[in-house]
Amino acid sequence: MPYFSQDCDKDTSHTGHAYHGPRNPKSINAYLIGGGIASLAAAVHLVHDAHVPGPQIHISESSIVIGGAMDGAGDSEKDIV
Repeated sequence: MPYFSQDCDKDTSHTGHAYHGPRNPKSINAYLIGGGIASLAAAVHLVHDAHVPGPQIHISESSIVIGGAMDGAGDSEKDIV
């Protein structure tokens, strides 16, 4: 039997979570762990598609450079790290 929340009219039986409608993008703070390509792509998606303001997207990276394995550090003579 499908699960329906009291506040919800959408079938959420496949997830077990109630759908409460769209959220206001200005009320969202997104925290992304790691500055690799996946987090950077997620940040672009949040800005362009979800309309979350850029200052409300926080990327936490332990390295001094973001980009993860695609940071492009190094040079052609000593190999690119």
